[in-house]
Amino acid sequence: MPDTAAKPLNIHGTALLIGERGVLITGPSGAGKTTLALALLDHCRTRGMFSRLLGDDQLFAAAHGGRLVCRAPASIAGLCEVHGIGPRPLAFEPAAVIDLVVRLVEPAD
Repeated sequence: MPDTAAKPLNIHGTALLIGERGVLITGPSGAGKTTLALALLDHCRTRGMFSRLLGDDQLFAAAHGGRLVCRAPASIAGLCEVHGIGPRPLAFEPAAVIDLVVRLVEPAD
């Protein structure tokens, strides 16, 4: 059977894995993608749920067998840019299928 993988596209976003579900957060710079991802990770942690960062700021996204798969570039894998502090290491997963895309927009939009 031929591989149905497409060439990865470098996108601006943050992705995480919550349980078995991949979540991709997109939006303009400064919209709160990382803040939302960190809040979700903390929410899950305090409730004993599995959650991990996939990638922050840049992701490689590609279609594999009709599903969207995201992974962080190797140079930033496991790092999360905390506003006002800088990059911090976090537990991460190398790749995941994305089940939900959240697009942050300006309040007027």
